[in-house]
Amino acid sequence: MITCDLPFHSQEIEYLDDGKNGVIFSKDTNAAEYGKEIATILADTTLLRDLQKAANKSTTDYKIK
Repeated sequence: MITCDLPFHSQEIEYLDDGKNGVIFSKDTNAAEYGKEIATILADTTLLRDLQKAANKSTTDYKIK
């Protein structure tokens, strides 16, 4: 998950660990910067793979009861 640090999010934002299983950009990030950063993440296959692995692992930590 990639998102911005805004004052409104669903509860799922609590599961996001910035830089570990997703990325949280500053609320001041504009659309052009957001797009550029996403492109950078997608191009960095090692970073992308690490984020994906950690996000996948997070699915075992959080369950709906």
